[in-house]
Amino acid sequence: MKMEISSRSSLFILVVASLVQNNAVFGNPRTQKTRTGFLSSPEAEPPIKVLACPQNSTIAPCTCGFETSYGVSITCSGSAVNRSSIETAFRETRRVNGIPQDRGIEIYQFKVDLTQLTELDLAPFYGSQMDDLFIQNNNKLTKLVTSGNARDHGSIQVNNLDVWSSSLNKSGFGDSLKYFSNEMTSFQAENLDLNYDDYSDQDEFLPGLSAHTNLRDLTLGDCNISGRLSFDTLIPKELQNFERIDLSVNNINEIGENAFDFEGRDHGLEIDLLGNNLNETSFHPNSGIARAGRQTTLSLWFNEITTLPAPIFETFLDAHPQNSLYLPMNPLFCDERLSWLKSRREEFEPRVLADCSNDAFQSVFDSDLIP
Repeated sequence: MKMEISSRSSLFILVVASLVQNNAVFGNPRTQKTRTGFLSSPEAEPPIKVLACPQNSTIAPCTCGFETSYGVSITCSGSAVNRSSIETAFRETRRVNGIPQDRGIEIYQFKVDLTQLTELDLAPFYGSQMDDLFIQNNNKLTKLVTSGNARDHGSIQVNNLDVWSSSLNKSGFGDSLKYFSNEMTSFQAENLDLNYDDYSDQDEFLPGLSAHTNLRDLTLGDCNISGRLSFDTLIPKELQNFERIDLSVNNINEIGENAFDFEGRDHGLEIDLLGNNLNETSFHPNSGIARAGRQTTLSLWFNEITTLPAPIFETFLDAHPQNSLYLPMNPLFCDERLSWLKSRREEFEPRVLADCSNDAFQSVFDSDLIP
């Protein structure tokens, strides 16, 4: 996968960065990710908290640091990193803390980036617990390698799992996470970031993702997802805790039946479809968007939407009194077809952000072109 972000992606990032900072894309700012608990293996002993770092000279090219507020962080970065480097870093960390080599450890963060690794063996992490596992900017990485030891020593329990800017694709990632289909999984993550990886094939996308029963936040920005989004095969609807999906800067042009139809109803849902190829005919009337029964924020910035059919968008806004819709930078044409929206200004103006491409980007609620 490319190391550099495409020029198209760069445009959106530059524009959206300031918008997100000013809380313009979504109505509510994202709360900071915090540890809310982890799933553990009943077969495995609980991990032991790491309180001290080994000397960096013993684990080079990896490094270890201790952050008073959070705990130990291990980083393996650069072209000199290989499989042995990572094994040594975890072996020495266990040794200086008096932790058995077959026992899981608890650390704040592990980061592997800018390496030339083609495969990443997950064995050193089994049974361990960490807030952040960052596997980033490894452009030759094609596979995450697991083994049966995950069943003996426990799953890798992480809060934030970021795997992006690599060469992982559906088969590489899917094969690596083969234990998803069993009761013992290799990962348990609440926040999963797969930006800039290649998931153009949706047919076998992340098999067994339902094993991530605590999954709350999934980021799939700029992942070459195109065409019709068959989201019922992408993420199982049974995920009760799911609350945010980022599919920005892809080439999605159709939202299929049952897409975004998640069963969780106790909290809100944010759907970010910024920078795709969606138009007013792209939304199936039976999609989760059209009948969102829980508070849903839908971001459709930078698409190709020219009007807002009432059977889809009025139904969406009526489905929950706090459903919100964000549509700036679309070629929205203001005319009588939007009368349903303007006529309910008092109800919808606080929840809809949209402007007219044919009326000097006036708000749809202020345009005289809509009767």
